[in-house]
Amino acid sequence: MRWICATSILLFLNMDVTLSQWSRMPSPSRGPYYSVSFADSDTGVAVGVIRGGGYGTIVRTTDAGQNWTAFDSVFNTIFTGAHFVDRHHAWIVGVNGKIFRTGDSGVSWEDLSVGGVNNNFTSVFFVSPSTGWITGQTNIIRKTVNGGSSWTNQTSGLGPWWSSIFFINADTGWAVNRNLGMPERILKTTNGGTWVNQVDLTSAQLHDVFFANQDTGFAVGSGIIMKTTNGGTTWQTSNIGQISLNSVHFTDSRTGWAVGGAGTILKTTNCGETWLNQPSGLNAMLWGVYFTNSDSGFAVGDTGVILRTTNGGGPTLSVGETERPHVFELEQNYPNPFNPATHIEFRIPARPAGGANFGFVSLKVFDVLGREVATLVNEVKAPGIYGVTWNASGFPSGVYLYQLRSGSLVQTKKLVLIK
Repeated sequence: MRWICATSILLFLNMDVTLSQWSRMPSPSRGPYYSVSFADSDTGVAVGVIRGGGYGTIVRTTDAGQNWTAFDSVFNTIFTGAHFVDRHHAWIVGVNGKIFRTGDSGVSWEDLSVGGVNNNFTSVFFVSPSTGWITGQTNIIRKTVNGGSSWTNQTSGLGPWWSSIFFINADTGWAVNRNLGMPERILKTTNGGTWVNQVDLTSAQLHDVFFANQDTGFAVGSGIIMKTTNGGTTWQTSNIGQISLNSVHFTDSRTGWAVGGAGTILKTTNCGETWLNQPSGLNAMLWGVYFTNSDSGFAVGDTGVILRTTNGGGPTLSVGETERPHVFELEQNYPNPFNPATHIEFRIPARPAGGANFGFVSLKVFDVLGREVATLVNEVKAPGIYGVTWNASGFPSGVYLYQLRSGSLVQTKKLVLIK
């Protein structure tokens, strides 16, 4: 069955921490992992850097992520991207033009680095063992038709730093960028190499792009989730506050995950109409996410973090439950204690039979002396579940109170900022 995604506003929602079921796996490296990819349900790799050394690391699992082993070889680079195209073939890329290839499911790696090239590669994607693309800094998109033994430049002319590339087949692909101080763009090709700009943004950097099919795709970045249902001809944008998302992955057109700052893991089961927070219990930056099926998935990040779930990250609320809550409720912020940002969810119920609309809603933060220090919400709200992020980077450590008010209904809870 092919699902057709409707275009609608994305909601950033939160879940109770007890519903999230991500476990941290033992890791052979303490440095950050920037990318993760799997050959099948059991075998996969995560790549990054050895902390303090500036050397790249590759860690491999053959038991569905329960155990990971690091390669003894010292790689004189920082690895930033990895991609398996089938059970045997994968490529990883890094800074200073580094490209490595495996044909034996990651048992050994062949150095295919581009000599004399100082470009920092950030993303790699193959559609077959022979045909693939890499992208990165200095306005570079390159294509190979011989497995990476040689590459042809496909200069886009539209931006100096392409952060992610994704192809749905040998002809159709997309690339996104993260240009500081310049318009952020989404490019598309329909012939495997002629790139046309689809989107110009001025308010957010884009970090990753993923398409579930030729029509339905998502791009994530600094405080933003974008969605298209027509192959990128038009994109719908949802701002999610201060949270930066670094990676997005879907197992079908309806079910996907995105990860990012402060241990953020978001999940959608309705084609991106709503996103639910699956607290990881961590404050580390998460850089990569990959699911081998709708249950088994992995997220990797700073301080050697490898997270694993075997049930899709835990149960989620149904669309009906999220759209029309029945109680007025202010949830406990998460994480708590926090530094510097925390997420707060609240519920505005549907109008009771014969009752008045709740209407105007305010969510404010106070210090322990009762002085208002921040206003997070101050407007009319329809019934629904809402989430906001408070970035307290400019505030001193201490105990604060946050209060939700709608008409005569008031709820107040405590949060703790620790720096």
